[in-house]
Amino acid sequence: AQEVQLSVRFKKIEALTEVLLPDLTELAPAELQAQYSDSRQQLEVHGIFPRIAYAGNRLDSLRVDIQGNQRQLSGRLALDEVGLSDGSSLDQTLLSSTLRNDSLRFQFRLSDRNEADSIFSKLAFGGLVRASNRRASLHFDPEFYLNGGRWQISPEHRLEWGENDLKISGLQFQRRDQRLVLQSRRTPSPGDLSPIELAFTNFRLTELSE
Repeated sequence: AQEVQLSVRFKKIEALTEVLLPDLTELAPAELQAQYSDSRQQLEVHGIFPRIAYAGNRLDSLRVDIQGNQRQLSGRLALDEVGLSDGSSLDQTLLSSTLRNDSLRFQFRLSDRNEADSIFSKLAFGGLVRASNRRASLHFDPEFYLNGGRWQISPEHRLEWGENDLKISGLQFQRRDQRLVLQSRRTPSPGDLSPIELAFTNFRLTELSE
C-alpha cells in the first residue's frame, strides 16, 4: 500500500510568468497540500491562494478543496472577492460539485453586497448532469436566484445534447408575472442543431442589471 503526501509553496512567480502565464502580475505566497492513501483509496487536496492578479483582474482568498474515494469525487472552490478589470467587484463566489458514477451534482453561488452592506445572492443555481451512451443531460434544481430575486424553474424541463445536436424542452424561469422560456423550435435530427426559441412574458430587463 502506498501513502503519498505532497506540499508545495508558491513564493516567486517569475517561472510562471515567463513560461506559462505572462498575464500573471501578482501571486501572494500560496500553499497546496495533497495526500493519497492507497489502502483507503482516498484522495485529499487543499489549496490556499491569498491573492492573485491576472490580466487586470484580482482574486482575493481563493480556496480549493478536493476529496475523493472509491465512490465519489467532491470539490469546492471559494473566493472571498473578485475585482474585475473594469473596476467592479463581486463578493463570495462558491462552486461545489460531486462526481459519482456517470453524474455530476453542482451548486454555484455568486454573492454581492447591497447598499445596506448585506450579502445577497447575485446569481445562484444548481443542477445535475448525467452522461450515458455518448449523450449528456442537464437538469436544473427548482430554485434560481438572480440579483436577490428568487425564480422558479419548471421541474419538467429537459436539456440534452450529443456530439452534434442539442435539445431544449420546457426550460421555463418564472418569478411572479415574469416568465422566460427556452425551447428548441423543433425536434433535432442526429447531427442537427435546432434553432433555440426564446420567449418573454412581462420580463423586465432591469432584472439583469440591478
